[in-house]
Amino acid sequence: HFLTKPFAWAHRALVWSGEAYLSYSLGALSVFGFIACCFVWFYGPIGLEASQAQAFTFLVRDQRLGASIESAQGPTSLGKYLMRFPTGEVILRGETMQFWDIRAPWLEPLRGPNGLDLSRLKKDI
Repeated sequence: HFLTKPFAWAHRALVWSGEAYLSYSLGALSVFGFIACCFVWFYGPIGLEASQAQAFTFLVRDQRLGASIESAQGPTSLGKYLMRFPTGEVILRGETMQFWDIRAPWLEPLRGPNGLDLSRLKKDI
């Protein structure tokens, strides 16, 4: 590609210097990084069920250590273990902040009429 001449419109529109090439490249990398970060934030890095299972594992560990799971706050001031879905349902908060819940055989016995039941989480785990 370095042996071919650029299109005429590109030659007129872009500045042709080393600094310009560097800034174009860094700008493109930042845009691509932002796009990738949006996808990872929404879909999660490894999948929905694994992320929710990870949140459940930390919930169990910290509850056994004496943490109050219903009022614990994470670094972003969102619930560290649990979140309230916009419909009012209480769900597990995955590390990827996914705003949906899963139906898994290990999770269903802990459900109440409005999502996860805090009393079941405290007593049955």
